[in-house]
Amino acid sequence: RLGPSYVKFGQFLATRPDLIGQKLANDLATLQDKMPPFPKEEAEAMIEKIFAKKPHELFLTFSDPIAAASVAQVHKASLIVNPGEPPTDLAVKVLRPGIRQVFARDLSTMRFAARCIDFFIPKVRRLKGRDVVEILAWSVALEMDLRLEAAALAELDEKAVAPTDFRVPKVEWAL
Repeated sequence: RLGPSYVKFGQFLATRPDLIGQKLANDLATLQDKMPPFPKEEAEAMIEKIFAKKPHELFLTFSDPIAAASVAQVHKASLIVNPGEPPTDLAVKVLRPGIRQVFARDLSTMRFAARCIDFFIPKVRRLKGRDVVEILAWSVALEMDLRLEAAALAELDEKAVAPTDFRVPKVEWAL
């Protein structure tokens, strides 16, 4: 109920049983990005703002959201990559509207809380709460840069040995 920033914070803390204890880490490990999708129309508006073209000018098809998480959601689309060939299916990832502002506000609150805890409860300074919040801020900034995810996918494609039951989607760099 607190929102995506706190889900990410809980997920991050779940990886640090050395800081919070194994029981709490196990409990937090059950946190999942089960955020409701935002309307397709908002995703289409964001795509139009970025590309100066309506989605129907970029894609043959553009679906309702098929997956939604705290930072972004995914739509299925298709387009003609090579004339004369069948359309290529795509996964189009769109950041949540206003997500950068939401994280900036929540991280500011978390930084304030970490400073207060350090000041009022000096014995917990060893847990380095301020550093934990800064690592979260760094990881979220990386996650919101979808170019990095695309680059990692392209690198995986280059390095992967292609067994018949495994395929790495190609990145459409123009998009």
